[in-house]
Amino acid sequence: MLVTGTPRSGTTFVGRMLALPPDVGYLDEPFNVQMGIHGIEQQFLHLTAAHPEATRYRGLLEDLLAGRATFRRGAFDGPATSVVARAGRRVFGSRANFRYHLMAVDPRVRRWLLKDPIACLASEYLHRELGMQVVVVVRHPAAVVASFLRLGWRFPIDEMLAQPGMPAELGSAAKLLPAPPRDAVVEGAYLWRFQQQVLETYAERNPSMLVVRHEDLSRDPLPRFRELYTALGLTWTDDVARTITEHTSRDNPVEAPGGVAHALARDSADLVQAWRKRMTDEQAAQVRDIVEPVSGRRYGDADW
Repeated sequence: MLVTGTPRSGTTFVGRMLALPPDVGYLDEPFNVQMGIHGIEQQFLHLTAAHPEATRYRGLLEDLLAGRATFRRGAFDGPATSVVARAGRRVFGSRANFRYHLMAVDPRVRRWLLKDPIACLASEYLHRELGMQVVVVVRHPAAVVASFLRLGWRFPIDEMLAQPGMPAELGSAAKLLPAPPRDAVVEGAYLWRFQQQVLETYAERNPSMLVVRHEDLSRDPLPRFRELYTALGLTWTDDVARTITEHTSRDNPVEAPGGVAHALARDSADLVQAWRKRMTDEQAAQVRDIVEPVSGRRYGDADW
């Protein structure tokens, strides 16, 4: 399975909730050049069967699914403080690699779940060529851009657009992107627009790809997640329902602590509107003006 979408769309939350059954092995961003598997060197890889290196990438992905890949040592791998940790670091190199190889030999694990927004432009390939069930998580563009601003995240958008096949996917839209240096709001809005445009095209061409709005999962988590569990053939249990309830409760904080990228236990219903406190009206209007040709399919006037 692949859970993907534009970064900051809630893929971590959705992926973690779908990976609750013990027979699911959770893999965090194998396509991320900073922390993913060795051999993938392009952030937001636009992978198709016609890609010049499609054969090499297919081999890497088959190794990943067979438990033979190697994850890089990422930014979140701090110093090893115990004898066991140091020994594990020498053998496996990173915590992600250790967890991956541990799951690969766990007899309970029968399916992998890849949580990876960085793989959004490879999702159709993974669906068609490797048979992955794909869940695309869509989140309000202003919420996504507000999250970029909170974390100070910027992305290599020009490098992304320069990949083979990208102009054909985006048509004339890419020509609208201002030349650098760019305002972070503008850059974030265009990233959402371009990636979501490609994802919408993929979903139209592949009706079995599942598309869910983060807002719908947040406002009505138990029924919506149960629908996903059914569609993906996952086992729904009382423990699964209880964990999802705990992670979406009104008793949880709305905001993540400053600088924290992933805080799963949140007041999910109020989180939907949290972006309004992080952006000015002018910034929100600027985002809407850029994304409207694509966002109008999922978000109407009431959502702004």
